[in-house]
Amino acid sequence: MLIGPKGLYQKRLEEETGCKILIRGKNSQKKDAAPQPDDEDEQHVLIIGESAECVRRAQTAVDRIITADDNTRDKIRHEQLVVA
Repeated sequence: MLIGPKGLYQKRLEEETGCKILIRGKNSQKKDAAPQPDDEDEQHVLIIGESAECVRRAQTAVDRIITADDNTRDKIRHEQLVVA
């Protein structure tokens, strides 16, 4: 849900929030990707931003998606497709 087809949702979240949003931890990287220091951690979202405000905006957007029920996720997915 955070990444989307070919990273479309992730890219849009990054554009909207002004932050870099990365999925990290176990099984989050492609097999041929360079190893990351947190590859053995539980899967998590890493948000990197220029200001506390943009990080808060990104965190709110990510939390909305992660904590959503199936109906809300469908609405979010539809919003993301309509904007595209």
